[in-house]
Parts: sequence; structure tokens; C-alpha cells
Amino acid sequence: MLQSQPAVLEVVFQHLITASVILDRDFTFVRVNNAFARPCSCDTNAFDDAIYLELNPHSENEAVLREVVRTKSPCRGLAKSYPFAEHLGQEAGYWDWTMAPVFDGDGEIHGLVISLNHVTGGQLHRQKYEKHKQHLEDLVPERTDREVRYGCD
Repeated sequence: MLQSQPAVLEVVFQHLITASVILDRDFTFVRVNNAFARPCSCDTNAFDDAIYLELNPHSENEAVLREVVRTKSPCRGLAKSYPFAEHLGQEAGYWDWTMAPVFDGDGEIHGLVISLNHVTGGQLHRQKYEKHKQHLEDLVPERTDREVRYGCD
């Protein structure tokens, strides 16, 4: 059956445009795909046996990882600041991400899969829009006040 072939799964994993990471239960990198490694200017094997929390010592992310393991439930974040890139000399940004547990045959957590989409551009546009919108809102009382003072219709 085609969908169960390891070669097919390998092609899918390596050619996803979504950055993907597989961690073991102790948060050690098992695999990363090209989309994850490329922005770090690394080869995919550069993460072999590295510990995620040492490369990404961020308390909020650690808490989320531990919560996914504790609850055995996936978690998702939208447009979250993700400082991981800073530790690799890259600019931090905003990411949509999911973390999902991978279970062994006994229903215990065997590892985690993390998927990330870089959304910094969209987030910066939203922030710029909100700032401009607030500026326009600030102008309304000023304009209204001027109209009342000068008797404009």
C-alpha cells in the first residue's frame, strides 16, 4: 500500500513547506525537515541529538511542551513570538505552530511532532494596520472638536 511506504513518508516529510520537528519524550531532536533547518542555515542533521530546551531556553515554550506530555493532548499557538531562531543567530519572529504527541503501542507518549509556519510578515502588517487605525481614531475627536468650535456643518 503506497501510503504506508517509508520512502513516501520520507519524501512528504522532507518536502513539506511547513517547518517540522520530531522530538523524543525527553525533548531531544530526532529529526527536522528542510523547511526547519534552512532558515537556520543548517543541514537537517545539525540538530541530531541536540536537546530542544537547550537550544530554545524559553520558559513559556517549555511549559507548553511539558503540558502536552502531561495531558497527552495537542496544543496550538497562533502568531506566537518564537525566540528559537535568536539562539541560532537568526531574527526571532511570529509563528503559528502545533505540538502533537506521538503515542507508542501502550498509549504512552513516545515523542512529539512540532509544525511551524512563519507568519512574521502578516503579523507585522497587522500591527502596522492597528497602529494606523488607532491614529485615525485619535484624529476623529480632534476633527469633531474643530467642527464644533468653528460651526462647520
